Amino acid sequence: MWGLRARRRPCACRGREEYYTAAATKAFEKWHRRCDRDGVSAIEERGLAPTSPEPDQEILVSASSLSTQRKLLELVNSLLDSYAHTEELFDAVANAKVLADLDVARELEGRNKDIPNRLASRILATIRQLEQVLPSTLGST
Repeated sequence: MWGLRARRRPCACRGREEYYTAAATKAFEKWHRRCDRDGVSAIEERGLAPTSPEPDQEILVSASSLSTQRKLLELVNSLLDSYAHTEELFDAVANAKVLADLDVARELEGRNKDIPNRLASRILATIRQLEQVLPSTLGST
């Protein structure tokens, strides 16, 4: 999502958002024409969407029915906080060097309840694995 890193920089260019929403809207229009022409059913009917989607996945699946760039931008913006928190958690785990870093990651996960469960559970499993191999302090083995 183009806004995650830009969201941290207030001077980020709005033109990028307009470019990407225009490109996505055009792609959706092309996809709808092709589906109509070829008689292809919706992604849910084809089994391409999760059978028990989480809230963010439901929002993403709904994107294909949006017809304006403004609506698509609103949809993306509704997901930014959740995905930014997920990115922050991924970064914390990826950069962990000692056990205390994993404690920080656990705190992030506990504080940000908007992180999708499917991702949070995998990250927590990774934290448990890292606890077995990371030293308690730098320089210790």
